[in-house]
Amino acid sequence: MPMKSIVMLLAAATSTPALAQDDLEKRVEALEIEVSRNPIEFGAIFDSRYDLLSYTPEGGKKDTVNLNRMLFSLNMSANLTPKLSLHGRYTMSKVYINYGDPHPGAITYAEGRTYNGSQAYMERAYANYSPLEGLTFSFGRLPTVDGPPTHVPDQTTRQGSYPKLSYAYILDGYGMTYEIPGNSGLVFRYIYSPQGWVDQITTDTDWKTRGPNYQSHEVKDADGNVVKVLPDVSDLHTFMLDYNILGSAIARDINIIGIYIQMNGAPYDTVDNDGNLLFGKYSHSTATGYVELVDIAKSGISLNVSHVVSMLKDDVGTDRNYTLNGSASLVGIGYQASLGSFRPFLYGEYLTSTKGYHFYDDIPEEPFSFYSTRGTAFQLSVTHEVEHYGRLKLGYARCQPDYQWGYPIYADADGNIVTESAKTKDKMDSIYASFRVDI
Repeated sequence: MPMKSIVMLLAAATSTPALAQDDLEKRVEALEIEVSRNPIEFGAIFDSRYDLLSYTPEGGKKDTVNLNRMLFSLNMSANLTPKLSLHGRYTMSKVYINYGDPHPGAITYAEGRTYNGSQAYMERAYANYSPLEGLTFSFGRLPTVDGPPTHVPDQTTRQGSYPKLSYAYILDGYGMTYEIPGNSGLVFRYIYSPQGWVDQITTDTDWKTRGPNYQSHEVKDADGNVVKVLPDVSDLHTFMLDYNILGSAIARDINIIGIYIQMNGAPYDTVDNDGNLLFGKYSHSTATGYVELVDIAKSGISLNVSHVVSMLKDDVGTDRNYTLNGSASLVGIGYQASLGSFRPFLYGEYLTSTKGYHFYDDIPEEPFSFYSTRGTAFQLSVTHEVEHYGRLKLGYARCQPDYQWGYPIYADADGNIVTESAKTKDKMDSIYASFRVDI
């Protein structure tokens, strides 16, 4: 039924018999004009979290710290026409009354998630245009974070399209989504993220601009001497299939995702043992599969499984070149209990990975990067709904890495270059409580 007819029926049901038909139409027209003048809708996310964090180095004494943090996101969405929409999000995160710097000198692609101050950052800013049924083009800072299964323990709707073990950083770029018509539940997504290098090396207007069509770029000092040569930069490509089945006998909701990400030639600089400055590039690719079943056979039990295969290749033109292959598996099991008016959601998650596993988590909710662990990690939580909009979550998390996280090349105590990650038996624990509100 058209919206105008629905509004007229509601108006008629609540009006007096003496109200004329033309009066009804005028009221409906005024309502439609008001809606067209205010197409913007706002929402928000607030999350306050306390962690009792413990760190036990191998062979050392356990150290504990109390950590109080908060995060606030303001969402905006405007459906301007049936084919055009605009979306945005500002995010702020901070440690409660903090006099230190949680991330000194850090380079991050998610400034709003560093818990580094009350300043807000644009986390999402993109437009969607749908010229044809099922086909949507997206432009801008895309929603590439907060993907499944991060929504499961919080008991919220799916917040992001791309699985957590694939994307943990915010990307700009161009996206295309095609959903096969006819309620098929099958969606194809593609993201193109162009990467460039704009560098101002002097105080004047001598800007150095480079992109994927440049094989190298010489950087010169004020005297014209070449001080470094930057390698070429390659763009990032993402391909994804997303299949959703609702109301089957197996589970109330089944979600199956396959995603592949490829990036070649990301530049960086480093220093060798002799203090010489080296410039190299690394290539990174991941292939991830994700399956989620909600309320299996109406039992209240939910299951999600993720598996990722990663490859990291480094090329600095020396004997320090290497290729690192790894993988990780993540399993989550939840149960919706019902104890009268108390309906807690119980959830457990277990991660296991190899020493070659490479996952850069730019937006960890935990004080330590749970999903980047090279070894094993697990967490247990219970979540309870508060006044419909709120979520109270209590939990415990532990990371038991077998190998240090980070890039696998480092210098040992004698200054020798080691080309694989060092073994470790450090342990990290967190007992936490969070209160989240979504509107």
